[in-house]
Amino acid sequence: MKFLFCIIFICTITISVFAQKTDWPNKNNSIFIGVGNYEYLNVGFNTSIKQKHYVEVAVGIKPWGFNSSKYQMAYFCLGTKLFKERTFIFTPNIHLKCLLWNFSNDYNRFVVLGINPEFRITKTIKNNLEFSLTSGILYNSPLYYQRKTYLEIGWPKQWQPSFGVQFFYFIK
Repeated sequence: MKFLFCIIFICTITISVFAQKTDWPNKNNSIFIGVGNYEYLNVGFNTSIKQKHYVEVAVGIKPWGFNSSKYQMAYFCLGTKLFKERTFIFTPNIHLKCLLWNFSNDYNRFVVLGINPEFRITKTIKNNLEFSLTSGILYNSPLYYQRKTYLEIGWPKQWQPSFGVQFFYFIK
């Protein structure tokens, strides 16, 4: 639990410093849709700051249900481009994502906070459309657990790989 409070404190300080060193808001906003192993099907909003940094928020669900489980997720992300000038075919970025996810099935219910540093590469497809791939590692810290029956025991893994694909549409 101490680790969780330390991470939240570090995220708050980072956001404060990030906001003070940039000129917020700006002109480059986008909406996106994506698929990931923690985000599942997600939609969100991304705004860029000084053309180098970005902030994004998203919500996601698991729409395909093979059983009676339910999954909802929301995240907040701060990121930056690794290079000021575009030097590659793909633009490399790094970001820190804070996820809050809720999983419920017939046996258990979890509410979990995840901290996820990720690497993202983006490719411009058209003038107002981008494609991105993300990969990173996620640290999970359960906030709430409810065991519904004694038939099955489950628990989220503390460290997990994360990956995803997203399409960004820039709003002019």
